[in-house]
Amino acid sequence: MTSHRRHAVLLLLSALAAAGQTTAVLSDEPRIFLQPGFLTEEECEKLISLAASRLEVPLLRAADSDFELIEPSSETAVHQRAILEPDWELELPWLQSIVKRMHVFARVPIQHGEPLHVGRYRDDEQFPLHRDSFGSPWAPGYVDTHGGRHATMMVYLRNVSSGGHTVFPFVPAGAEVSQLEEPPTSKADWVPPLAPFCEDEALLRVKPVAGTALLFYNHDVDGYFNPLSMHGGCPPGPGEEKWIAQRWFYQRPSRVGRGVYGDVYRSPYAHRSADLDPRCKMWAADGECLNNGDFMSSECAQSCREHADADLAQSSVKDEL
Repeated sequence: MTSHRRHAVLLLLSALAAAGQTTAVLSDEPRIFLQPGFLTEEECEKLISLAASRLEVPLLRAADSDFELIEPSSETAVHQRAILEPDWELELPWLQSIVKRMHVFARVPIQHGEPLHVGRYRDDEQFPLHRDSFGSPWAPGYVDTHGGRHATMMVYLRNVSSGGHTVFPFVPAGAEVSQLEEPPTSKADWVPPLAPFCEDEALLRVKPVAGTALLFYNHDVDGYFNPLSMHGGCPPGPGEEKWIAQRWFYQRPSRVGRGVYGDVYRSPYAHRSADLDPRCKMWAADGECLNNGDFMSSECAQSCREHADADLAQSSVKDEL
């Protein structure tokens, strides 16, 4: 492990230990963590109930395009998923609590999250090998305005006794494994089918256990995409269902964007966003929050808020004098 990656891992573990959480490090290349008991049984069932009536088969991005959407087939994703309304995160206190804990666990500001997805997999339903971060070139990231999907977090909502693993085909399950295939590093490279990896005990496979959170970083601490983060969702065994809640974390604040399935969404945290331009403090000091309010409230919310607070405090002092 390089020194900067080791430092990032130690910082995360220290923060989690201070919060009373014991987290397992499954891999340091890429960084992958497992947190048992992240959600309660009641929280898991609430998420399932909220999503159950809204499930649909998603469209997917084409393997060679950041924009083209395709219908799923038996060789792609055949599971169903629901995208929870972003505003629910503000309206439902229990959901807000879950989302906040996800961002604390990942150490990512809440403005950087994509809406929460809940997915269901039944017999033989899978999600093929894929990358969670997009862009050409692969490093450092995504073609959209909010940067690459820096990290991914999924929480298993139901126990699965047979199958259903999340598999990382280019990450060994233990230190004794040293020879693995090299991951594809560009969209032109062939992506192998998922099935052979699902039963390979030499690889890192995470079994679904209700309430357990899996966190992995698609980009290294230097911002560059790590191709070893490629993963897939194996089908559950006969008669079983696999349920997961999933959130992606972007490198920059996500106000209005397009998700991995092409869904356009508005972040409920847009009004809380940090400054999106390094010149915001200068513009606020020059009075642009009043002169160019629409632009500044969108791009420089923090500086305008601080500037207004300072003006109010100064006005109060003058009134007292």
